[in-house]
Amino acid sequence: MPRQQLEIATGFYTSDSLCAQRCINWIPVIPQAEALNQRALFNAPGLTLFSTVTGVNRGGQEMKEVAYFVNGTSLFSVSSAGVSTNLGAIEGTGRVSLANNGQYLVIVVPNGKSYAYDNVSSALAEITDVDFTARKASAVIYKDGYFVFSSADGSVFFNSSL
Repeated sequence: MPRQQLEIATGFYTSDSLCAQRCINWIPVIPQAEALNQRALFNAPGLTLFSTVTGVNRGGQEMKEVAYFVNGTSLFSVSSAGVSTNLGAIEGTGRVSLANNGQYLVIVVPNGKSYAYDNVSSALAEITDVDFTARKASAVIYKDGYFVFSSADGSVFFNSSL
C-alpha cells in the first residue's frame, strides 16, 4: 500500500457543535530539508521529573512556597530545588484532609488521628486535646483565623482557637 499524505499539519477541521474535533497538545512540524514526510505532528514535550517521594500519595498542600505531601505513612516536604525531606509518621493508608495558616499544617486522617506540623520549629505532633479527640474529625479547612473541622458522621462542626 503506498504512503498517503495527510494534510493535518496545516490545519484541521473544527465543528461548531459541542463535539468539536480539535488538535490538542500536538505540535505541527514542517521539515526544512528533504524528508520522508513533508508534515508531521509531534507530542508536546510534557512534564519532567522534579522530585521523587516514596509511597502512595494520600494528599498534598502548599505552604509558604514549600510543597507538603502525605505519601504512604509519612509526611514529606519538597523544596523549590526538588529536595524531599521526611518530616515524620502519619497513620493510615487512605486519603487525608489538609489545611494551613502559613505556620501550621493540619492533617486529618478521617476516622483516625489528626496531626499538626509547625514549619517554624519543624515539629510534627499528634493533636491530643481531649475535646478534639472526642469528636473524631474527618476533614479540615482554614477560615478566618480558625481551623474548622467536621466530625466523622458530618453532624458537628468544631473549630480551633485563634
